[in-house]
Amino acid sequence: MYVDSLYGEYKGKEAIKKFHMRCHQEAKEYIFIPKNIISEGNKIAFEWELEFTLNTPFAIGKRIKVNGASFIRIEDKKINTYREYSDSIAILLKGDVPDNKIIRFYRKKYQEK
Repeated sequence: MYVDSLYGEYKGKEAIKKFHMRCHQEAKEYIFIPKNIISEGNKIAFEWELEFTLNTPFAIGKRIKVNGASFIRIEDKKINTYREYSDSIAILLKGDVPDNKIIRFYRKKYQEK
């Protein structure tokens, strides 16, 4: 399972692959820097810094930097769960997404649950 702080939860290899393909359509030139890695047994936690260039209708070519943290659980020598947390509203605001679209996005995200 892969849990993205902005777009939500994805289960299975195909869903995770489609999600990452979408990410690479919406942004490019990713720089991902893991920091402060902590490992205990089958669990790993780390902070990170992510920088990318947007390729969305609202902000083509705009460079964004965001910080976050990830938590990984390993089972049978494979990643079983990857959860990340970041200031997702900052990504939308920095990406010049109009306020009404941000509200609709979050309303839909939380009404589905």
